[in-house]
Amino acid sequence: NSIGFLVEINPISGINDNDIDSISSYISSLDEFFTMSVMNYASPDIDEDLELWQKNKSQNEKEIFSKLAEQRVNYQKKQKFNPLFDNPQIVGRDFKIFLSLSITFEDFKKSNKNILQKIIQKGDIDLSEDDFADISQKLIKYRTELKSILSSINSLARDLDSNDLINLMRLILSFDKKPNKSNHNLINPINREITDGVKRIEVKGDHLIINNGNNKNGNFFARTLTVSDYREYWSQNCNDNLIGLFTKNKQICSPFINCYSFKVISQSSASKKANTKMFRATQLAESSMAKFLPNIKVKLQDAKFVASKIADGNKMIDIVHNFTIFSKTKEKLDRDTQDLKNILEDSKIKTSIDSSMQLNNFLIQLPYSHTDVHISDCYLYYNLYQLFF
Repeated sequence: NSIGFLVEINPISGINDNDIDSISSYISSLDEFFTMSVMNYASPDIDEDLELWQKNKSQNEKEIFSKLAEQRVNYQKKQKFNPLFDNPQIVGRDFKIFLSLSITFEDFKKSNKNILQKIIQKGDIDLSEDDFADISQKLIKYRTELKSILSSINSLARDLDSNDLINLMRLILSFDKKPNKSNHNLINPINREITDGVKRIEVKGDHLIINNGNNKNGNFFARTLTVSDYREYWSQNCNDNLIGLFTKNKQICSPFINCYSFKVISQSSASKKANTKMFRATQLAESSMAKFLPNIKVKLQDAKFVASKIADGNKMIDIVHNFTIFSKTKEKLDRDTQDLKNILEDSKIKTSIDSSMQLNNFLIQLPYSHTDVHISDCYLYYNLYQLFF
């Protein structure tokens, strides 16, 4: 189980060094074991935006404008999964950015010395109301600070409640079907509100089959690519490729998720590891073996850089960057995957497909999901409500 907050943020068109410093300072202020996730979801759910446009146009007194608006909206809705043009292949997407900050109860126990002492003395215990109050107050503080920083860099953060979370998860897991809007009964766990207990994920080799109904007609396919190597430098125009340019061979013609997550790890352990690595690199660089290790000077320089940053109060984090593509058929999934890999390679981002971790890599992109599901069998079923939260 985990606890946290979820906000939807507006895209930022450009930031300067001071803005980056503000965001970096915020990240450095996070306590150990907190996980932050930023998810860009290219949603096919464009109906609401188109209907709002149609409603505005239909207010004109002349009926012809209302008829034209209706026909245009019906035409535009066709591009949710089928490009309107062959060159370039443009599809309609509603790009949404979600940011979540959360911590598992287990990690909270590790970070709280008082609770840890109780566990040592009495064995494993559940969190008390006071413990929940402590986590809640800390999360409220982090959320307030985050919204203030985003406001200062000309962005906004909209608080999302349990209904918004459930609606988002239902949308991701529905693909081409419009899910029912949530009216969350607070008595029910959120994971059971997201699914109906019937939907399931089938783990099959290097992809997933997500059931979207009571029969195979509701199935759709998903595959997650994990970033294994990042480009050395980054610039604003590099972001264009990650959302799919409106040019030939650059448009991603299926819904997809681009998720960047990190977890603040134990800093005492990180400091020990960094100092040990620097010590070993120094020994090798000064030894007679150095001439056989052409990269040892670079490794020593990196180790010194990390150790100095930790000494200055910066924190070490574990990073996971995943992309998940959704398609209606396995054949289209294969084509979409190759298109996505080509786009990322153009941005100097190398990715890999881990067949044994497809389920885990998919789930960790979703808000509040802290999971470590290792799959050894190539053909497994999982009920969705057992996997979330």
